[in-house]
Parts: sequence; C-alpha cells; structure tokens
Amino acid sequence: MFLGGLFAYHEINLQAEPHWPFPESALFTWNARSALYLLIQSLKPERIWLPSFICPQLIDAVSEQVKISFYEIDQTLKPVHLRWTQKLRSDDLVLCPIYFGMLPSTAFIQALQDSPASMVVDAAQGLFVKSLFPDGYTLYSPRKWLGIPDGGVLTGPRISLKFNELPPPPAVPWLKMQKALLLRRDFDFKGKHDIQLQAEWFHLYQRAETEQKTGAYAMSSHSRAILNHAVNYSEIARIRRENFKYLLDQIPDLAVFKELPEQAVPLGFPIQTPQRDKLQHSLAKAQIYCPVHWRLENRIPSEFQNSHLLSEQILTLPIDQRYQEQEMHYLLKHLLKSLKSV
Repeated sequence: MFLGGLFAYHEINLQAEPHWPFPESALFTWNARSALYLLIQSLKPERIWLPSFICPQLIDAVSEQVKISFYEIDQTLKPVHLRWTQKLRSDDLVLCPIYFGMLPSTAFIQALQDSPASMVVDAAQGLFVKSLFPDGYTLYSPRKWLGIPDGGVLTGPRISLKFNELPPPPAVPWLKMQKALLLRRDFDFKGKHDIQLQAEWFHLYQRAETEQKTGAYAMSSHSRAILNHAVNYSEIARIRRENFKYLLDQIPDLAVFKELPEQAVPLGFPIQTPQRDKLQHSLAKAQIYCPVHWRLENRIPSEFQNSHLLSEQILTLPIDQRYQEQEMHYLLKHLLKSLKSV
C-alpha cells in the first residue's frame, strides 16, 4: 500500500454534477502565490502582516514588493494575542490563514474586521471556506486538493485583472507538472510497485515545482475546465471528514486539532510529536509519505519560538479522497507501530 505524495492526474467524472466553488468574477492564476503577488500589485499596501507560521513560498512571493511584519502564532495554530491588531493602518494588508481547513476564532475575525486594514484570507488549505470578510479577498490553491497541473484563485472586490488579460502559464514547467501527474496515475494503475516509475514521477514533480515561479500568468484552461466540470466536491468533503474523524477517535492526544467543526473540510490530519523526523522516516519505510507544513528555519525570525517549535514537531497524515477505511486502518497500524520504535 502507498499513501500520500503527489496526486495522480484527476480522473474526469462528467457524471459528478459538480458545484463550481468560485465566482466567475474571480481571478484564476498559475498558482496561489502568483494571485497574492498580483493582489499586492493592485492594492499597493505599505505593509503586509503575515502569521509567523506560514508557507515560505508566500513570503518569497511578497518580500520584494512590500514591507513585512509578522504576528505570532502559537502551537495550537491561533494568534498568541490580538494586541497587534490595534497597530493596523488603512494602508496595511493582513493575511489571515486557514490552517488545514479550520476557521480562525470569532475573536480574531472580529478584531480584523474592526481594523482599518485590508484583508486577504489564505485559504490554500481551505478549499471549501467562503469569504470571511465582506470587503476582503480570499486566496485558494485547488491543486493542493486534487490532481491538476496548476491553479490559484483569488476572489474579492475590485479585482481589476481578468482571466483573459493574463498570458498562459509557461509551457515547459506546466508540461513537466502535467507529465508528473500522468506518471503518478500510471504508477497507481500498476499497483504502486514500480520503483523506477515512482522515482520518475517524483523527480519530475520536484523539477516542475522548482520551475513554477511567481508571476502574472493565468490558470490553464485545462485546469479550469476540470475544476468547473469534472470534480465531485461534495464527495471530496465527505471522505476527508470521515477519515479525519476516524483518526481523531483513535489518536486524539496526538492531534493538533481536538475537534472537527461541522462545516470544516480538512486538508490533512496534523499531529505534533518531538520525534517527528524519526516518525516521518519510519512511516516512509511503510510507504506512507507525510509532508511537513512547514519548515521555517531561516525563514521566520527566531523570536517566534512557538511557531519554530511547532515547525520542528508537526507532521501531516494523509486523509484525502483517495483513501477509504482500509487505507486508514493501514495508516493507523503503522503509525502506532512507528511510535513505539522511535
């Protein structure tokens, strides 16, 4: 059994009767960080406030455009305090994160709503999250949720750029990513035992990711057509929620999130353990591949100790729509076995 890793190319399901999750007025870009880059170009804020626990690629996307301030996130993925919101100005932009599909606290949302700053919700990990602020923006990354070669989405008011005004994504990295998805599909069809094929799709995926830079490019019409016509979103939400609840019932003490709110659709099942690196290595031996969200060393100031400690201990277990009860049993069995040996 093989769990985790790159999604295979999304199987076209024309019988899905999908519910298109984005307004047609949205901006559809090559990737999510490109959407953030374009938003900053449009709004021209003096400063952007980022959480101290964040994907480093988003820092790279904005670092040359605008001044950056960080606000501290604790080990439960909540702001340590909200006093910093009193410093916000009308020419500030605040990035409000959705971690693993879970909404921020009501107090946090209200504090931001009461401030004069502009808001952008980072919903890269929250595909099913709707806008939290009436006049704010929301950033999505659907390729984190299913097998498409590209795609970022920005929703919100006063989006001046339209889809047909942006050039298509660069052909070579796009084709590399598409081929990696197709090779991963072939790997799955062959029973996930072809080591050479596994190495081929993995290394091609790594090269494609390296070449997928930030820039003013549109989402490909190919990816947009899949999102619009061939995805059963309700089925994705149902399976992810069921798998999350199964693991939460079995290993509540390890879970970063101790409950699953009614409307939440989780990206993964994050756990926290001081033996993270050894555990990740042990699970990989059983062909269970668990990502780290995120490695912050040399990217976030050292004063944010809570975020750095979480970065050193967090591991995301795969619970996505590719897996049913059998795979969750396999994951749990090897997780418990690995925990005893690390």
